[in-house]
Amino acid sequence: MARAVRRATSAVLIVALVAGVAAVAWLIGRRAAEAGRAGAVEPVEESIPAAPVERRVLEKTIVTRGQVELSKALTVPLGGVSVGRGIVTAAQQQGAMVDEGQVALEVDGRPVFVFVGDKPSYRDLSRDVEGPDVAQLQEALARAGLAPGDVDGVFGRDIEAAVVRLYVRAGYEPPLAGELSSSSRRRVRELWSAWRDGCSPSADVEACPVAGELAEAYVASKRPVHIPYPEALFVADLPAVVGEGSAKTGDASSSAVLELA
Repeated sequence: MARAVRRATSAVLIVALVAGVAAVAWLIGRRAAEAGRAGAVEPVEESIPAAPVERRVLEKTIVTRGQVELSKALTVPLGGVSVGRGIVTAAQQQGAMVDEGQVALEVDGRPVFVFVGDKPSYRDLSRDVEGPDVAQLQEALARAGLAPGDVDGVFGRDIEAAVVRLYVRAGYEPPLAGELSSSSRRRVRELWSAWRDGCSPSADVEACPVAGELAEAYVASKRPVHIPYPEALFVADLPAVVGEGSAKTGDASSSAVLELA
């Protein structure tokens, strides 16, 4: 009997212990859940930025100091570019860029064109003259866009027409052998007047159609055209920049130089 009572008591104690543990576990879980709810972060509502948005290029200016100098300067004496008094009547300013077929300066009112070549000018080039210097001029005129015909080393009618275009484009009368007829002279005078009103030196035919008409008028006169050796200057490289020591207007060409770099 006593043994049965002890068994029943043990069973009751075990059930009570299990119930107590369960109650404690439930209480701990509840407190943990309440703490979690209290510390939870509220969801953030989406919003549209209120600040204006700009699109621009970010720049940074750096100021530095230094000295710029021309390198590989080419100095060409001008003692042989005139058959007159030899006065520089116009000159490109320091820092100006000159390219093939352009006028580098003017001596006694006549242009001095610059071209790329290794053979110096030493004679006038005119109809039927042949030689490597003629071929050199043909190549230069072709690079300048003046259509001198085949590079055959012969100064023929095609190169004559190219020389006319060279001078007219720069605003100078081409060197002719002999005088124009009265009708040709009148036509040329009218066209030069139109050229001065609407064109500028180095303008192409598209920009200045009258330049093409003027060149055609000279060619139609059938007067032989030549290029005097003082008016064609060949240098090693172009385009180039006119240097500080280059000839100035009023200088005597006998002692002046053309400085290019």
